[in-house]
This record gives sequence, C-alpha cells and structure tokens, in this order.
Amino acid sequence: MTTWRECERQLQTRRQAAEKQMAMEIAVGREQFKYFGSFCALTGVGLLAASIKKKRPSLLAPMVPLGFLVAYQYDVAYGTFQMRVLGEAENVIISEHHRLGQPFGPVTFSSIETARGGGATSS
Repeated sequence: MTTWRECERQLQTRRQAAEKQMAMEIAVGREQFKYFGSFCALTGVGLLAASIKKKRPSLLAPMVPLGFLVAYQYDVAYGTFQMRVLGEAENVIISEHHRLGQPFGPVTFSSIETARGGGATSS
C-alpha cells in the first residue's frame, strides 16, 4: 500500500527528472546556437566579401533564410520560446481537449492485461 508521503516523493522525483530533462534540452539548444551562429557569421562575412568583390548583391540572398534560422535558434536558447510553447500547450488542453484523444481510448487495466497475454480479469 502506497502512503501519501510515498506518492508525494514519487511526484517530486518525476518533477525533478522533468526539470533536469528540460534544462538539458535548453543547454543543448544554447550550444547549438553558438555553433550555428558562428557558422552563419562566417558565411555572412564570406558572402559579403564575395558580393563586394564581384559586385553582385544577389550573393547576399542566402543570408535571409539563415538569419531566420539564427533568430529561431536564439529564441529557443535564450528567448521566450519555451514559455510560449508551454502557454500554447495549456491552451490546447483547455480549449481543444478533443484533439488529445488516444487511439483505442485511454489505457485501462484490462487493455494492459490483454496486451500481456494474460487476458482481462474481472473482480
């Protein structure tokens, strides 16, 4: 029999594990931003030099989509991306709950027993 304290401890453990996972994802995003930002900066300098040397401003065109990618990477790493995603997820749960259905309905004890091959037992 699980006591209230054990349930609280399990919930706290799960919450801490989720926080650590999220922190790791943010840290990975920050590292990726550093590398991708450096790549785009070097590419931009190279394209700018080539554009000036060949007198073709069209060579700078690739910097437009790369700029959007760097901005997105920055938002994930240091911006409010995570908060906006969290807010949108809360909105989906509140106002579009019908989109959260699972195939074959929610997991039940009998569906677990059937999948294990033991068949459903009734009380």
